[in-house]
Amino acid sequence: MTIHLDKKKKGIVYLLRNGDLYKIGTCENLQKELEKLSPDEVIKVFQVNEPKSLIARLYRRYKSERVPDSTYFRLSDDQKQDCIKQLTDKGDLPLTLGEEVDVGFNALLILFLVSFFFFLCIGSPLLLSLSYSIVLASMPMWILAILGNFGGYDLKDLPLFSSWINRSKAFFIAISLNCISFVLYELFKYIDN
Repeated sequence: MTIHLDKKKKGIVYLLRNGDLYKIGTCENLQKELEKLSPDEVIKVFQVNEPKSLIARLYRRYKSERVPDSTYFRLSDDQKQDCIKQLTDKGDLPLTLGEEVDVGFNALLILFLVSFFFFLCIGSPLLLSLSYSIVLASMPMWILAILGNFGGYDLKDLPLFSSWINRSKAFFIAISLNCISFVLYELFKYIDN
């Protein structure tokens, strides 16, 4: 198997087979890793900029098949095919921790639109509908700020403090939205009186 590596990518995530066990791992030097592990088969190699976050998501995805205290898994054929798919650009797992904020932002927009139209439909004034909708829309960011993720990985599988950038972004977005909501609410009270 010939493997072409891109020097621009920071790390490598791989799927190897040794007997009936599959190893999902990461490394910077694939040749040294293969010499050290001597696998029966190299199934898939994928280069990413944040290998630790992808590995953490894969470990979470196949948690029940994991051999305790190891990076080896007992994968079924379907799970193996799914893992191969995840180790491509067409996988459905976010490849970076930063994509977690994007997911939260998309949820925020959807929640805002649905709640805004709901409040308008029940007859709430425009400013009040905006204020309430913005508070509800901030919920995904509060969840991300408190939990550090939306359940895509276990934080113990990531390096210490790696989720703090996401938590900080989400916290400041949530605070900003709540401040905007408060200003709109106060403006509504001022106009209403």
